[in-house]
Amino acid sequence: MSIIFSKVGIQQSILIFFSFLLLFILSRQVPFDSFSFIMNLSLGAILLLSFKDIANRLKRNSDFLLLFTVSVSLLVLAFFYSLFLQNDFGNVLRFFIVFGFVAISYFIELPRKVLYIFVYLMVFHAVLIILFSLYLTLFFDIDSYLPIRFFFTEKGWGDVFTYNGWFYRIQIKGNALLPVAFFTTFYVSFPRRTLIRLLLFLGCIYAGNIAYIVVVFFFLVGFFLKTTSLNLLMKRVVVLLLFFIISVFPVYQYFIKETLELKSDSSLPTRVDQVNVLMDDLSENDFYLIFGRGIGHTIEKISPYRDYRGNIYFELQSLYVLNQIGVLGFIFFIFYNIYMSLRLYNGGLLFFYLCYIIYAFTNPYIFDTNHIVVILLLNIIQSNEIKKSCRHYNLV
Repeated sequence: MSIIFSKVGIQQSILIFFSFLLLFILSRQVPFDSFSFIMNLSLGAILLLSFKDIANRLKRNSDFLLLFTVSVSLLVLAFFYSLFLQNDFGNVLRFFIVFGFVAISYFIELPRKVLYIFVYLMVFHAVLIILFSLYLTLFFDIDSYLPIRFFFTEKGWGDVFTYNGWFYRIQIKGNALLPVAFFTTFYVSFPRRTLIRLLLFLGCIYAGNIAYIVVVFFFLVGFFLKTTSLNLLMKRVVVLLLFFIISVFPVYQYFIKETLELKSDSSLPTRVDQVNVLMDDLSENDFYLIFGRGIGHTIEKISPYRDYRGNIYFELQSLYVLNQIGVLGFIFFIFYNIYMSLRLYNGGLLFFYLCYIIYAFTNPYIFDTNHIVVILLLNIIQSNEIKKSCRHYNLV
């Protein structure tokens, strides 16, 4: 039997293929971090395949076209300005591409199947870190696991550590979008959705990042309180208060308190140090403060907490972006993203996006490939909600 593929069908299949490559490498940076160039190639292929659709969307919306044109023009100026400042060409090109993809990703719509690929890959990742943590708990103690920790840190894969010898935090590359995958299950139907949510939730816990836990509970509270009935809202508020009273002490005593105490000795001072280093570098003179140190700029400094020479990723990545493009560029870039989000997404998806921004802002997950993927996922969900609405009113 001969199978005739339509032009649209082939394009969709290729988009799914490159989306899979992008998401697979992004989630499996351990151990495939040396293949990160495949993510960039996949993004480039997705852009080329979506070029016609992007052009049509821009033509239909004059305000989108104007803002996007200004954004690209500023990026091109920033590119040459950065080369003039003699920033490393590789870093300049890297961030030029990343910022450009963040700007254009709002106009790319991938097939719905990409949502399922993303969630299942993240479930697989969650299962791996859960099993790895349990394996360490069963077969190692607080001293014997140290060679494994050193192996991960030397490879640059992240960190694997414990404070008490029975709960091991698996803070490795690939964790960044675990909360996003959890959020996605509330907007898209999946087989065995309860099990998927549970695994993703446990994955967020075993990832050992307190920001994940905070934002997941913030999301659940917001989603739980979503109702148009005042009586139902009051009942749910009472339930939440009871749950909070019952759970606040054990959660604080055995997880948050311990984490905060140890963060106060290392992580928090490091973040304060980064604020000082980045802002001191930016405010060296008024010109840099306004226009930035150029994209790809690195801070050649060693502080008591860290050697920053050659660094292009910081826990406070948003401040590093500010350092690169200055106050003027940063304000426009933030405005661009807020404006596009308000125009494209409904209230529920704006809440989804806000939850991502909350934890990404204090971690190196913002204005990077993770951020691009989040926008692409939101586009798919929003598009499918519009299609459902149109079918409901017999508009399609």
